[in-house]
Amino acid sequence: MSADGLALEVYRRLQADDPRGALALAADALPLAAGRPGLEARLRCWSAQAHIELGAFKPAREALRAALTVAQAAGDADGEAAVAQLRLQLSARQLAAAPPAAELPDTPVGRAAAAFDRGDPEAGARLAREARAAAAAEGDPREEVMALLALARAPGEAEAAVREAADVADRSNDMNLVTAVARGARAAGVVLPPLIFGA
Repeated sequence: MSADGLALEVYRRLQADDPRGALALAADALPLAAGRPGLEARLRCWSAQAHIELGAFKPAREALRAALTVAQAAGDADGEAAVAQLRLQLSARQLAAAPPAAELPDTPVGRAAAAFDRGDPEAGARLAREARAAAAAEGDPREEVMALLALARAPGEAEAAVREAADVADRSNDMNLVTAVARGARAAGVVLPPLIFGA
């Protein structure tokens, strides 16, 4: 089978929730992808995704490092974005058993969280949105992420708020914020999906 045919099968195995099968096929496909950086980066990202689903975090990190190297060398912005998203997913899985973060101080975000804690989600959502707007206006990505994670506690807001927080954290290049988003995603029950690029 050709490299493209194998790559399609890797993708199908991932969609069918068969990470072991995807890894086996990716191992066969990678040697055939030599000289095709876009395909190689995609295969390495899919391998990382399969490792993440299996809870094999060290090989997932190694696959992502290799994918990033290939994508950067080829000037593949989509590939670099895919690596960033998968790193976020990897962080979320690694921190799944981490203890909850300490209570927030008396800040706009802290007041939003306190409203949720006392069972007033309407006030919590309003305060969180106000805190997010103020943080964005001030160019404070940390407070913006914290406000979005507070907003994720409001009914119906979790997925959109966590995704927005992930975008802000990714743009900030601050691993502490990425970690905070991973914990927030876990607390909100949101799984950040892998980014499939170049398909």
